Amino acid sequence: MIPCIVPEKINEVRYKLMEVFKDFPEYLPNASEYVLGGFAALGNPASFHHPYIRELRNLGFQTAINSIPQTHKYKQMLFDRVLYRKKGQKAQPESWHRDITPNRDPEDIIYQCWINLDQENQYLSAVPGSHNAETGSQTGFAKIEKKDHEILKASSKKIAIPPGHIIMFNQNLIHEILATPAKKDMLRIYFGLRYTNTENPLFDNKEIIAKQGVPALPSGQMPPMYSINHLTIFMKKQFGKYEGLEDYCSQTFKAGILIEFLSKKNKTIHKICPRIMPSLQEMGLPLYQEYAPEEIAQYYPH
Repeated sequence: MIPCIVPEKINEVRYKLMEVFKDFPEYLPNASEYVLGGFAALGNPASFHHPYIRELRNLGFQTAINSIPQTHKYKQMLFDRVLYRKKGQKAQPESWHRDITPNRDPEDIIYQCWINLDQENQYLSAVPGSHNAETGSQTGFAKIEKKDHEILKASSKKIAIPPGHIIMFNQNLIHEILATPAKKDMLRIYFGLRYTNTENPLFDNKEIIAKQGVPALPSGQMPPMYSINHLTIFMKKQFGKYEGLEDYCSQTFKAGILIEFLSKKNKTIHKICPRIMPSLQEMGLPLYQEYAPEEIAQYYPH
């Protein structure tokens, strides 16, 4: 674990982040749930580009690269999400898997990282040493065959990440997501760190940065605002305090963001938030301050 934020500063960081969330331009003033699903990692464009979130991501990146030897010619910061999991929420369990970046160079080493912004330990359930095994041609969310689960469970460890610390782990590491309810509101900042010998970026984010759009995650996946089940089963079916997805969207997002969606099941048009949101520019929302050239450079091999 790498110390990043001193414990005395964590409450200040948490307060500032909560104020940032309230100020997101995509949401109505009374919005209380910024994304659907128990994992609770945000997918709106402002959650990637707000200056304070950029500052925290860069702090994590700079802390990480200054804490371990650079084994390759270049380094690169990768966009990732902010997690805000409310007390009592729990992620959908995800069995043993790896999150592997597509089109990576064979010599690349890519780390998944997060900063624990809680006053309590956070945890990762993983199989130490599994990053040394061959991953084959798998990319993205790469599931491990069920026949191997029992062996992996026996070899796994629950790794504690202290408050204000960064955990870095090779993305080849086999890990799982546990359905453990949050005891308190949970916050963390994810980011990726790539070491490479090539000048080619994994993702060319020029347009994403210019228009302040939603970037691909290090695994290559796009961060959704809700699950496919919300789009199909729960369009008009109650969950929580909402009468379905359409009701959630009308109570959460500004009207100009909603789009018309034709349900194939009942041929009805519903007004909902896009599952993958457009950029702030494309939605006609104000952009945050421009990225400085030296800030943009962090997202490319340098």
